[in-house]
Amino acid sequence: MVTEFIEGAQNLDLWLANRPEAAPPRPEEKAHLLARLAGLLRRLHRLGFRQRDLKLSNILVKGSRDDVRKLDFWLIDTDGLRPRTRVDAKRQGRDLARLFTSLQQAGVLGDEERTDLVAAYRGEGSFTENELRRLENHMWKRLRRRQQ
Repeated sequence: MVTEFIEGAQNLDLWLANRPEAAPPRPEEKAHLLARLAGLLRRLHRLGFRQRDLKLSNILVKGSRDDVRKLDFWLIDTDGLRPRTRVDAKRQGRDLARLFTSLQQAGVLGDEERTDLVAAYRGEGSFTENELRRLENHMWKRLRRRQQ
């Protein structure tokens, strides 16, 4: 597959590693980053797709060198996209676990911030409490398996 070249864009993991003084994102930047990434994943799921290889190196960014709030985002590596008629809670949890692991490896999130990613994914009134509980259970189960 051939895609358009985006002048000046780089992978999100490299952008984070090359920030001035290698500073971690400030709290407001972290919240914005989570909202953007979780929103991207939520839109994919609502359209009936899941991304089996969702990680920061598969997301391109372009814009400010030091402020995540001024970045444009593009998802790359569409080989990992899988169409589904409906993306159930189990598959949503798996995709969230992949994204969380990538954010954790980049030093953006710690173990205690898992719920921040789920909250960002949830958005405004997107899920019932029962749906959210199932989604979180699948995500934690996947993360525990990866840590073993």
